[in-house]
Amino acid sequence: MRYMRKRFMAFALSLSVAASVTGPTTAVMAAEDEGYLEEQEYITGELMDEVDEVSEDEGLAFSGMDETIIYEDAAEFNFEEADSAEDADTVDADVSFDDGFEGLIKDTDIDAEEDAGEEVTFYADEAADPSGMAFDYDVDEEKFIGADGKVFGMYKRAEDKTSAITLENGQVKVVHYTKNHTVFAGFYLNANIADSSTWKEENYYPADEEGKLEFTLSTDYCGKAWPVAPVKKEDITSTTSTQYYLAIPKLETLLAKKKAAEDKAAADAVREQLTGLKEDAGLEDAVAVEAAREAYEALTEDQKKLVDAAALAKLEAAEASVTAAADKAEQEEKEKEEAEKKAQQEKEAAEKKAQQEKAAKEAADIANAKAAFKLNVASNETLPLKKKQVSTAVTATLADGDQLESAVSNKENVVKASVVGNKVKLAAANKTGTAIVTVTTVKGGEASFKVKVQKKAVVAKKAQGLKKKIGLKKGEKRTFDVVIKPITIPGKVKVTSSNKKVAVVKNGVLTAKKAGKAVITYKVGKKTFKCVVTVK
Repeated sequence: MRYMRKRFMAFALSLSVAASVTGPTTAVMAAEDEGYLEEQEYITGELMDEVDEVSEDEGLAFSGMDETIIYEDAAEFNFEEADSAEDADTVDADVSFDDGFEGLIKDTDIDAEEDAGEEVTFYADEAADPSGMAFDYDVDEEKFIGADGKVFGMYKRAEDKTSAITLENGQVKVVHYTKNHTVFAGFYLNANIADSSTWKEENYYPADEEGKLEFTLSTDYCGKAWPVAPVKKEDITSTTSTQYYLAIPKLETLLAKKKAAEDKAAADAVREQLTGLKEDAGLEDAVAVEAAREAYEALTEDQKKLVDAAALAKLEAAEASVTAAADKAEQEEKEKEEAEKKAQQEKEAAEKKAQQEKAAKEAADIANAKAAFKLNVASNETLPLKKKQVSTAVTATLADGDQLESAVSNKENVVKASVVGNKVKLAAANKTGTAIVTVTTVKGGEASFKVKVQKKAVVAKKAQGLKKKIGLKKGEKRTFDVVIKPITIPGKVKVTSSNKKVAVVKNGVLTAKKAGKAVITYKVGKKTFKCVVTVK
């Protein structure tokens, strides 16, 4: 046996071995469509750990399902001879495993230094039939049959149990409850009833006390009937005299069943989701309704066909209800925003109007205050003051809420002015001269008058508002607005009546008491002013 003394790479290959060692044992990798390998389909793996050379001592390592399998006997591998070992960078070689695997390594670069991670391609041949008795057979579920295709009664499915044949992890899984489990003990697979040497212990599948058989086979068993030797309970070595067969459905049949089961499970889950929706769903249910719609749309067309019209109608009703609730909420929000906007506009308008009214009132108050503001001295009048004289004779008439703010002299070296309540205090300097005093109020009133500081004392010159004669009726009263000018005369004005029984003046009011005559006299200092009052 020749071996190529060249550095080789081991290959990553997921191996799926049949349940029986002596039965069909083609290595299987999951194909992209549905995850199962069809006959003659290529398998792709990746170059793995480096092996220096192929020899009986070292062998090649393959990555298996649960552990690394080391084939120590290099004789298990037969590589075609290259032109020379030195030129064998690329090899086309047949590979044989003693467990029945037959494959092909195609165009694989085996230079370890340059090509770690390169891909290699295998393909799986049809499974071998050690007995040579298997034949093509199409069924919907696993069956034990005779050569004529009739079901063997002892192996028939028990009606009160759940038997099943499914695809799991790339293999065919069989759970079979036999009808006559009191007699049935098990069976040998790939066994010729007439040749007990084919009844291999490793191919024996026993049933439990309930007649349950549970085993797995590679997908190479699909679509054929395989020879079996039934075993009775009374003697595990005894069988019937008739050859029977285990028929396994085609792979496409199992795939279709698997798909149908998956479709039903997916459709049932979505149906449950749809039927759980409220027909009068509100906004609080929007997330659940949207999730239900997404779940339905995620189904395949075949799965959608399994969702009944009533469940779909409930989804549509819930969606319509949520949409109506959303529209209503949107309309209410819009109306609320419009109402708030209107209220804000009205508020702003009211505030603006109030501000305008306030401004108008303030302006009117100021105007009224200015109009009401008067001093008891005219602007064209000059008040005399003796040097160093102090006078508070200037008083102001003010509107409600107004008050004097300031009194300023333009010549403080002649006279100083200040505010005392509603009066203006004038303090003449020890210097003669004339000054202008300006008086202002808080609300904008303003008035001015002149002050003349002189050496001589200020004397009365006239009694403003005092008539020389006046006639009244008995009991009549009249306001006597008499002002002695100039108002800066020092001292108090003394008012007397020559006949108090006829007429008197008190607090500026003249009262006629009885018929007769009386002389009312105003005296300031040495100056007197008189009025004759006749009462009738």
